[in-house]
Amino acid sequence: MNDREGQTPPILAHKHPDEPSAFTPESLLREARRQKGAEA
Repeated sequence: MNDREGQTPPILAHKHPDEPSAFTPESLLREARRQKGAEA
C-alpha cells in the first residue's frame, strides 16, 4: 500500500464536476472549422 492511496490526484483536486462545462458542442465545432478554414 502506498501513502497516496485514497487521495485525490493534484490535477483533480480543485475540479467541480457538477458545474456545467465551459465548452459547448457548438463552440467546439465552430473553433475546429475556423482552425481548418472550413465554411460554417
